[in-house]
Amino acid sequence: MLTCTKKVGFTVSGDGLQEWFNKTRGMLDIDTELEKMEVGVRAIRETHFMPQGVMQRITEFLKSDGQLDGDLICQKLPADWGS
Repeated sequence: MLTCTKKVGFTVSGDGLQEWFNKTRGMLDIDTELEKMEVGVRAIRETHFMPQGVMQRITEFLKSDGQLDGDLICQKLPADWGS
């Protein structure tokens, strides 16, 4: 599984790591893409990576009443997780 969150980075499963390497190796504009991602990370630094912002995200998640409109979502762990 390979998911690209274009604004701030990549999410890659262990099984998809080789695919990700192959994909990025072939990207002529990877430096430009990484620069865009860095700008994206800087834009959400305070609200998503600093303690007060993280606590705000968690508070919103806990008060969301099951709605999936926030930045945090809950997913069931795979059956083989932890084994």
